[in-house]
Amino acid sequence: MEQENIKASQPLDWYDEELKNIDISKAEVIRRQFFSHMKDCMVTIRPNGIQFNTTCISRFEGVTHILMMVDWERNWFIIKPCDPEYKDGQRWCTIKDNERKPRLITGKPASERIYKRLGWCLGKMYKICGTPAIQLDSQDELIMVFEFKDAEDYMLTKKSRLSAGVDDKEINAEDLTKLEDYEKQLEIERQERKQAKEKGRGIKKGQKKGHFPEEWNDSMGVSFDQYKARVEFPHLPANSQEAVSMGMSFLEEEKRDE
Repeated sequence: MEQENIKASQPLDWYDEELKNIDISKAEVIRRQFFSHMKDCMVTIRPNGIQFNTTCISRFEGVTHILMMVDWERNWFIIKPCDPEYKDGQRWCTIKDNERKPRLITGKPASERIYKRLGWCLGKMYKICGTPAIQLDSQDELIMVFEFKDAEDYMLTKKSRLSAGVDDKEINAEDLTKLEDYEKQLEIERQERKQAKEKGRGIKKGQKKGHFPEEWNDSMGVSFDQYKARVEFPHLPANSQEAVSMGMSFLEEEKRDE
């Protein structure tokens, strides 16, 4: 059955037992990030650019260009489909055999501003799950909102940092030590796989592990009261002049790489 055909709540006229009324307002809604979210709409922000996953691109049928915006008051990163001729539009995919594939939108100046504003470590990349929404003034237009506070961080290897143009001098000593320890662990795992292969055994390569925000350590999520409180998404601007007047900023690439 398709998801849109499943009712959010089921009628109780068939239930012949007396039911208790209970209060669930303080129960915590478990965050989706604690489960597998590989099929969720995701954005990855690296020190040298921004990339969206295949699921996110597929959600916007036929779209090749997007506007990227930040709302610092709410700590939101927002994308909105746009026409290719929009001055601030960014091509977010490549097309091969009529299929749209993710591409890295190169833009170190944009990433630097995000990293600096949020206090992120330049030795890491950050992944965020997106939430579909619609504009208040355009009820038939889908947008996607990513909340910076929900970002998971993944350590970058020395090679990846160099590729992204990161100088290790820009990383504080504590974070740099963690990154070096991470690289040492990767080398140990590589040697273990090599030795296992020589002995005719196979060891599955470990997946990269993300780290959740520290404030999530002692909770499963937010209360149902908070969860059901729907936040209205603001009117989104159509151009950079309108964005500036509304206190938003467009993110532009360092170079156009069409």
